[in-house]
Amino acid sequence: MHVFAEPEAEHCASSVALPGTFRPEGRDDFLAVIAHVQGFVHKGKGPAFFKAYCSPTFLSMCMYGQLAARSGLLSIMETDPDAVMIWEKTEKGRINLQWVQQPSFGKLAYPRETVLVLTAPDITPLCKAYRKYEIEKKRFKSWDEKIAERPVLRKLFDSTTVCVGYHHDDGLDYAENFRALHKMGVKNARVLPVFMGTTVDFKFKEKGVPRKAVDLRKQIPLIRKLGGLPHGLHIHYSGFAGKNKDPYRDLMLDQDGKTQTQLGNGGQEVLSFNGAEEI
Repeated sequence: MHVFAEPEAEHCASSVALPGTFRPEGRDDFLAVIAHVQGFVHKGKGPAFFKAYCSPTFLSMCMYGQLAARSGLLSIMETDPDAVMIWEKTEKGRINLQWVQQPSFGKLAYPRETVLVLTAPDITPLCKAYRKYEIEKKRFKSWDEKIAERPVLRKLFDSTTVCVGYHHDDGLDYAENFRALHKMGVKNARVLPVFMGTTVDFKFKEKGVPRKAVDLRKQIPLIRKLGGLPHGLHIHYSGFAGKNKDPYRDLMLDQDGKTQTQLGNGGQEVLSFNGAEEI
């Protein structure tokens, strides 16, 4: 099933839920399958929350799933540049999960589309349905194709992810720890991030001591010598909101009408997250 929202020349809406939250017949609860980073399944437990995830900043794939007792529902955002996945648990325990199309220069300036696919009530058929759809759209790329383009990807197989944190610890001997991991049997360490760049000052104080963004570029030769794969990343910040802030910034609002912060550190807001690339 395809659900469309077409723009109008006049009186055009600025945003629209496309199509809203579906619920199992006779009940409100369902399992939410979220493609956020490595992905997870939410059973509806825990305190109230409100999340607004956009792609590709915080969604690995432009899809989410809902699983009930008798069936599953796959929701694919076909037009994703200005789409946000709204996911929340209200104070009363009600789960809302839906795509919301955000404005482009203040309005829905182009057609928007959501694709709905019914599946069996399990994660595997849900994911296979999404894979089939991407193959039909000729967007799917096999590992053989990816490796042909970037041979270094072979090292991802059988690798161990070693996250060293985003801030540099001047009191830690990173080289000694990399060697210790190697002696423990970690022969193919995917180390990240060995360097992190940002568009604003990323320093913060920990116990009164300023900490800077991690920079282990000097350790790259050692990491490679030990058979590892060094990764880096870059985070773009919008900086600090001042009196003359960008008027389009407030187009993405939360349920209370406030600017939605994706990821923050001291008032800084992430605009995009460019994933790990080998240095």
